[in-house]
Amino acid sequence: MIRIGMLVSTVCITIMCGLWYWLAREMPADATSVPVHWGLNGAPDRFVSGADAILGFGLLPVSGAILAIVLALAPLLDPFRDNLRRSARGYLIAWAGGMIALTAVAAGSVPAMLAAGAGETGASLSLFAGEWPARIMLAVTAMFILLLGDALPKTRKNFFIGVRTPWTLTSDLAWEKTHRLTGRLFVLTGLWGLVAAFWLKGMAAALALGVPMIASVLIAVVYSFLVWRRDPERQISASELSAPER
Repeated sequence: MIRIGMLVSTVCITIMCGLWYWLAREMPADATSVPVHWGLNGAPDRFVSGADAILGFGLLPVSGAILAIVLALAPLLDPFRDNLRRSARGYLIAWAGGMIALTAVAAGSVPAMLAAGAGETGASLSLFAGEWPARIMLAVTAMFILLLGDALPKTRKNFFIGVRTPWTLTSDLAWEKTHRLTGRLFVLTGLWGLVAAFWLKGMAAALALGVPMIASVLIAVVYSFLVWRRDPERQISASELSAPER
């Protein structure tokens, strides 16, 4: 599990370092209005100087390296480390998904930064210039959610992946049932997101994936509490133990 995760991380970090070198080499020294943040519509909404853009972009591979180290050490630090190892598939999907997403953002931002440094304006500064790049990114995100949903029912209680509420972590029954339900919701959300990515446009497509995703998470949290309340073997606090029966 750790070897595969580190291999994916190494490839992604190498790509990001290469992108940083390209940006640092090609960015004009006198660039004054370089985009470094984009809204949901792909249009830039924050600009800095070329030097600051190069410095800020350098934080991406550093962040990727820190993320990889944390995820590599997690199986050694988690009190439920054996459970985490048995949840390897879901852990790797989340690990690889995070690294690939970071690399995709880096790859999409460099052309826009260099276009601004060259004095270009308009659509060339968009992070996802054109219709199809945005659709593909949305479809990839939906596929990630689908794969994660398929893996969630097979995860075991741990502190690093899954629906980690106070109730799932103190009830094996709540963990099992919550992840079974959440997995189904994520799979349905991912399938719908794939359809929406090529059927709807712009903000409508983003909301078609985002709203069900948020709803799925909220349902999971509430459901975990309801199952926990009905579990006679749940871990309860000292105050609950001392409370008089009604």
